[in-house]
Amino acid sequence: MTHAPAAAAASLNDRQPVKGQFRWRGRQGCLAGVRRIGWLVAEEYPEGLDVVVTGDLGRPDLDFFGVLAKVAPVSVTFGARPDAATAVGAAEAMADEETVRVLSDSSWIRDEFAASEDWTEFRRRVVRYLTCGDSWTAAWLSDSALETGIPLPAAAADLMAMAYRAQHRTGMAETCLRIALADTGPFAIQAGYSLSLLYARHFPPSLRSLARAEEILDEAWRKSQSAEVTADGVLERVMNRNALALVLVRTGRQDEAARTLRKAIEELAADREANRVPLSILCNNLGRVLASMPDSAEAAAKMLREAVELDPQYPEFWFDLGEFSANRGEPEEALSALRRGTDLCTDAAPLYALTGYVLLGLGQVDDAYENYAKAVALDPLDQDTFVTCIRTACLAERYAEAEIWLDRLAVSGANEEVAPEAELLRIETDSFLHGQPAAQTTARVRALGERYPDSQLVQENVAAVREASAR
Repeated sequence: MTHAPAAAAASLNDRQPVKGQFRWRGRQGCLAGVRRIGWLVAEEYPEGLDVVVTGDLGRPDLDFFGVLAKVAPVSVTFGARPDAATAVGAAEAMADEETVRVLSDSSWIRDEFAASEDWTEFRRRVVRYLTCGDSWTAAWLSDSALETGIPLPAAAADLMAMAYRAQHRTGMAETCLRIALADTGPFAIQAGYSLSLLYARHFPPSLRSLARAEEILDEAWRKSQSAEVTADGVLERVMNRNALALVLVRTGRQDEAARTLRKAIEELAADREANRVPLSILCNNLGRVLASMPDSAEAAAKMLREAVELDPQYPEFWFDLGEFSANRGEPEEALSALRRGTDLCTDAAPLYALTGYVLLGLGQVDDAYENYAKAVALDPLDQDTFVTCIRTACLAERYAEAEIWLDRLAVSGANEEVAPEAELLRIETDSFLHGQPAAQTTARVRALGERYPDSQLVQENVAAVREASAR
């Protein structure tokens, strides 16, 4: 398996300077939405609901059902697991501290906000949820505020748009951003940045337009040039250029994107301490752009290291540095960066999968397997990593564990890309674990060759079996 660097089109990401909005949704961010599901279940099934889970489960699934059972009268039976267990919840268990706070904010909007029209207080309350990655609650409270009929100001519109975009409600996000874009103040500049990203990456594919994204950014840039120069205004202009760099990369203009990001970094560099977070984002993005360009490896390494120095609390930055180092043939530096990432975030499967890849390259097969197993436990839907985990278990001669993984994969069903290798690994596991006769192994491989005539891996194994039989 080769671990290719990220495609040029994925070289940038639109990260607001909010700690919870990670490239990978962490446990807290994912579970925030379970509250909504629990309330819907409790409303629909007041006397309770029995759920039998028959598919494969990862650790996030277990977390999901654990929280669901706390919020709604639900009995969950994990029928597909050898260690079948049941989680039972009751509606009265809803009174956890976070839920009480959400209900309090909802009551404030219903009982006080409608009379006070205090959008400043609304913003203060909603920002708290976005800061911790709970965009669902932020969007839910925004829905409640919009039901009051109170005209929406630019300052709140921009905030609502962030919540709606994170919830993939791009139509609502666009409506809010156009309200903010009509403003003459700094919110218009920020709205231009956010609206451009809707067109660049968040709208459904048929509605995306890089050309429109670039037009919106240029319009917001012209507004910023005539606005009063303040610290916030400088930051908004810089993030406008960050978004422009994304568009430039996606249209194949890497050189121009790199120049744009360098200029943005220079504009903030005078006050490094005050601008550590936006500078770290810009440096990381510049490093990723440079990594995709020829003869720019040293400059890319410098920028990626600068990003983690400026803000070492983003696990994505450590992943990017680890991936770059791995692709550059620097496994020890890669492992060091990836371990920093997993120290910060234990819920990101890509961190463990890449760690497994690096360890496997170093010949540390058992440790590689352990990391792949963690990745699959977090994200069993990533079947490429799933099969890599099984292959690595076989390399480590841990065939009993490989068989368990194969059984789990069989429950959910292997897709057509990984199915041929999964079946080869099943044959290998049966041969070593159950003493399958050589003749039966040969027959099964040949039969597999007939089923998958276009699979190079299968045909290579068929040829090897044929050669062995001819001796």
